[in-house]
Amino acid sequence: MSSTQGGLFDVPNMLLGLGAFAAVTALGIAARQGNITNALMRRG
Repeated sequence: MSSTQGGLFDVPNMLLGLGAFAAVTALGIAARQGNITNALMRRG
Protein backbone atom coordinates (compact mmCIF):
# COMPACT_ATOMS: atom_id res chain seq x y z
CA MET A 1 0.00 0.00 0.00
CA SER A 2 2.87 2.38 -0.67
CA SER A 3 1.25 3.82 -3.81
CA THR A 4 -0.73 7.03 -3.89
CA GLN A 5 -3.91 5.10 -4.58
CA GLY A 6 -3.29 2.79 -1.63
CA GLY A 7 -4.84 5.14 0.87
CA LEU A 8 -7.26 8.01 0.97
CA PHE A 9 -6.61 10.76 3.52
CA ASP A 10 -3.78 8.59 4.90
CA VAL A 11 -6.28 5.90 5.90
CA PRO A 12 -5.97 2.49 4.21
CA ASN A 13 -8.80 1.72 1.81
CA MET A 14 -9.48 -1.55 3.61
CA LEU A 15 -10.44 0.36 6.77
CA LEU A 16 -12.78 2.60 4.78
CA GLY A 17 -14.38 -0.47 3.25
CA LEU A 18 -14.86 -2.14 6.62
CA GLY A 19 -16.41 1.02 8.04
CA ALA A 20 -18.78 1.34 5.09
CA PHE A 21 -19.76 -2.32 5.39
CA ALA A 22 -20.53 -1.88 9.09
CA ALA A 23 -22.62 1.25 8.41
CA VAL A 24 -24.66 -0.43 5.67
CA THR A 25 -25.16 -3.51 7.83
CA ALA A 26 -26.34 -1.41 10.78
CA LEU A 27 -28.78 0.50 8.55
CA GLY A 28 -30.09 -2.77 7.13
CA ILE A 29 -30.65 -4.24 10.58
CA ALA A 30 -32.38 -1.07 11.78
CA ALA A 31 -34.60 -0.99 8.68
CA ARG A 32 -35.43 -4.67 9.09
CA GLN A 33 -36.52 -4.06 12.67
CA GLY A 34 -38.65 -1.10 11.59
CA ASN A 35 -36.76 1.58 13.48
CA ILE A 36 -36.00 3.72 10.45
CA THR A 37 -39.39 3.48 8.78
CA ASN A 38 -41.23 4.28 12.02
CA ALA A 39 -39.09 7.37 12.59
CA LEU A 40 -39.65 8.57 9.02
CA MET A 41 -43.42 8.03 9.24
CA ARG A 42 -43.63 9.97 12.50
CA ARG A 43 -42.00 12.98 10.89
CA GLY A 44 -44.58 13.04 8.12
